Amino acid sequence: FGTAGGVGVGSSVQALRLAHGSICAARAEGEFVVMAANLPGVSFAVDWNPPPSREPSVAETPFPGGDPGTALDDARITKAWVHGVSGACRVGVG
Repeated sequence: FGTAGGVGVGSSVQALRLAHGSICAARAEGEFVVMAANLPGVSFAVDWNPPPSREPSVAETPFPGGDPGTALDDARITKAWVHGVSGACRVGVG
């Protein structure tokens, strides 16, 4: 699977952001997942874990509002799935 912008498993999150616009991030099914606003209905699991924190909520939600900025740019996409749910990416950065 590859997007029209050439993004797929092994691509960086930065490549996703540059090819498909602003992104948002969330924890889903035990993994960190990113979605691109211009690619509705597609999610990407990434090889990133939050830094250690004594505050449990930080581990679950390290990006309040879903906005990772460029913090995930070096992370790599490990899985992609098409689910057809649009509007899942409500917050992001360009």
